[in-house]
Amino acid sequence: MAVSLAGGELIDIAREKGVNFYFEASVGGGIPVINLFNENVKPHRIDKVVGILNGTTNYILTKMADEGIEFADALKLAQQKGFAEPDPTFDITGRDSAYKTTILKDLLFNYKCGAEDIFCQGIDKITRADLAYAKSIGYQIKLVGYIQNYPSGLDIGVRPIFLPCGHPLAGVKNEYNAIYIEGSPIGEIMLYGRGAGAKPTTASLIADLLRLKRGEANMFNNAYEHSRLKKQSMPEDMKSQSNYFRFTVLDVPGVISKITAAFEKYNISISSMKQDISNSNEPVNVIFTTHESKCSKIPKMIEEIKKNKFIINEPVWFKIGI
Repeated sequence: MAVSLAGGELIDIAREKGVNFYFEASVGGGIPVINLFNENVKPHRIDKVVGILNGTTNYILTKMADEGIEFADALKLAQQKGFAEPDPTFDITGRDSAYKTTILKDLLFNYKCGAEDIFCQGIDKITRADLAYAKSIGYQIKLVGYIQNYPSGLDIGVRPIFLPCGHPLAGVKNEYNAIYIEGSPIGEIMLYGRGAGAKPTTASLIADLLRLKRGEANMFNNAYEHSRLKKQSMPEDMKSQSNYFRFTVLDVPGVISKITAAFEKYNISISSMKQDISNSNEPVNVIFTTHESKCSKIPKMIEEIKKNKFIINEPVWFKIGI
């Protein structure tokens, strides 16, 4: 968190003092991602970075998907294993991943934004129903931080995303982290390793201590926050994506027609719909997926749907694909 908030300032202080400032353990646990980005990745044109950056949330989602348990039970297991803190809020809300994502952004691009400025969605609203539906259509749900480099600007955020089972990140399980990179001429590469627990973090700390002992002359991460690649945020009205929605509703006449009317009003094209079998006037999940749609319209549509008395819980909205 300190590196995300003040990494550039800390490096400037180190430069003034003629010393180096290392922070390998700040992202990816035992994966040597900071050094790799600093020395090997930065010279390439990077189009996309997508990472599972929090071992706690990945462990929880793995247990929910593989063992069919609910979020609260999976969280207890993570706490028993030492992967989750007694107060897991920082992890499960996605804030930890947001800070790590902005560190990776500052290694690659000159674009001023902090973790509080990017889209951030956690995993606490995910249920077995979401994971089961994802599996039924050949997807896995993973909490990822992403940096997508478009001509119009950067799209940066943290959110649960439906990843096709063939995607390299879809098979990353338990407390493991992974970072997937696309660029030119680097092509596609993925870094993989343990992201939660004392041993992976210790390994990264030792690597930094060995660099200090060697007394490296070159300023490490000299371009942090000062990259020549100046970027801006991608305008919201240019962002589009395919979507998954789950509405928990009372099974009463008119539910489907009123929800689909809202989709039509905001020009969001429905790809599929699924409703569980239920008894009249009892809670039921109604799931929609959509074709690629303008992101800027979705919050307004959800707010309009929430005004209906048949809506029981907060609607769930996840991105499909990346």
